[in-house]
Order: sequence, then C-alpha cells, then structure tokens
Amino acid sequence: MFKTKSVFLSTLAVSVSALALAGAPAMADDLSGTRIGVHAGYLWGDLEPTSGFDDFGDDHIEGYETDAEVGGVELRHDWQDGDTVFGLYASWTGTNAEGGTTIEKTTVDSEGVNISTDHGFDTNLAWLASAGGRVGTVINGNTLIYAQVGAASGRLKITETGDGAGAKRSVTAYGYAAGVGIDYQITDRWSLGFALQRFELSDVEFEPDAFSSGEIKTKGNIAMASLGFRF
Repeated sequence: MFKTKSVFLSTLAVSVSALALAGAPAMADDLSGTRIGVHAGYLWGDLEPTSGFDDFGDDHIEGYETDAEVGGVELRHDWQDGDTVFGLYASWTGTNAEGGTTIEKTTVDSEGVNISTDHGFDTNLAWLASAGGRVGTVINGNTLIYAQVGAASGRLKITETGDGAGAKRSVTAYGYAAGVGIDYQITDRWSLGFALQRFELSDVEFEPDAFSSGEIKTKGNIAMASLGFRF
C-alpha cells in the first residue's frame, strides 16, 4: 500500500512540475477574482476507536489505515494587495476510502467451555467537503504560495462485521481542514496547482448489535493536483 502511494504521489508531483515548466510564464498583475477548478489526488488516513467498545477484557479494538484516490471540484475568490493575497474557498472531494478492524472475544458458557466469536466493523469514507479562508504571497508575478484553514465535513458509513453482525450507520461528521499549496499561472486565466491538506473529523458514535457501543475518529491527509480557471 505504501509503495503504491509513494509512486502515485511522486508521479503526481512530477506531472504538475512538468506542466508548469512547459507553460509560458504569465505575469499576472493582479490575481484578484473568482476561480473554479477541478482536482485529483490521493488520500491516506487513520480511523481510531477513541472510547467504548470495552467488553473484550484486556484486549481493545485497534485502529487501522485507509487510502484511496480522490477527485473533486473547488471554488475560490481572492483579493490581492501588493504581493499579499487573501481569499475564501470551498471544495468538495469524492473518495472511496475503505477499511476495517476485527477482534476475537472469548466467553465461557455454563459448562465452562470457552467460546470464541469475531466482532468488528468496516468503514467507508465517501466524501469530504471544506470551506474557509486562505492567505498567500505572490512570487515572480505568476506563482502564489498560500496556506488555508476551514471547517470540514465528511460522510462516513459504518457496517458491523463478524458474529451477530447487523448494525449499520451512515453519518456526516464535522471537523477542520488545513493545508498549504502553490498555484502557477499558465496564462492570465488558467493555473496549475499542487496542495497538501490535513483533515480531522469529530468522533462518531456506533452501536453494534453484538458488542458494546463506542466512538470512532477519522483523520488523514490529501495530496492533490488542480487545474483552475479565473474569471
């Protein structure tokens, strides 16, 4: 998984750099305006049981990693003052980040015989959305380096697995997203970008049928390349 992720991110970065170098520099006097764009990239994250799920004695349900390719759309509006740019943004990213965890539970029946059963859950993160503000600086007249932070939301589907499984829950969790990026003006209107984003969503409660309830936290990172058009 990690080898595939490293190769993908390296290819993504090289592609963006090559396209940027191939384009003739566009010396934009003012980057103010509204920008719409599309993006694609890779997500890698962690899902961690943070409380509950405590009926397994000294054992605990463990967290797990998830990763997936992503793609989405974004909208930005910027105001430039000298070399400083202030802006607002909103983005939506579709994904299919799946994973799961399981644990064995041992009980003793009335005759003193040990009985082992498997319990756990699978998750699917379907999309992420965020909106907030950003600030950056222009270098060489055509390159914007920026940082941004905002509120985030994500759609998480949880499905109980193992013996006695039956519970399911789909819920929208809320949290924050923050990141850094670079936009390179290919022309006065078109730009290429690359960004790294960190997100963390609030704990989500899940009530399985076959074992005690608990809470799950989702957090992770997204690396993405983007193509934008400025009005």
